[in-house]
Amino acid sequence: MKKIFDFLYSTQLTAILFVVFATAMGVATFIENDYGTQTARVIVYNAWWFELIMVVFVINFIGNIFTYKLYRKEKWISLMLHLSFVFIIIGAAITRYISYEGLLSVKEGESSNVLFSDGAFLQLTINDGKDQKPTIYKKMLLSSAKENNFSFTTDFK
Repeated sequence: MKKIFDFLYSTQLTAILFVVFATAMGVATFIENDYGTQTARVIVYNAWWFELIMVVFVINFIGNIFTYKLYRKEKWISLMLHLSFVFIIIGAAITRYISYEGLLSVKEGESSNVLFSDGAFLQLTINDGKDQKPTIYKKMLLSSAKENNFSFTTDFK
């Protein structure tokens, strides 16, 4: 178990993570250019392994603070660098899981309270002219990189 922790806090892992992270972001840029933002999200940005890289980065940075005693006065600048990466990644996680993206069009001198969501939503309403089933809303990442299937069951008549 100690070997695992030693590896998580090693500079070799940090170097490997930076190379993999930079490569993934570079590949995602080309994917986004050729196939669109949604495809880049599906393949790279929303992938479990990309999130795992971020989690291991945070563990690595925090571990390095204690391994190299960056909390000492003479290593204060290195401490700030490591903490800034930790806060950036935590901020990105908060943005990813709590916030939402959209477009707010505000002309000069005016105000607006209308936000257009950046996400693609499927809205389904079942109606036979007399009765209506409540509307189903489902957020979907529609991409040419995967099958865009949607299924549901209903007991409507």
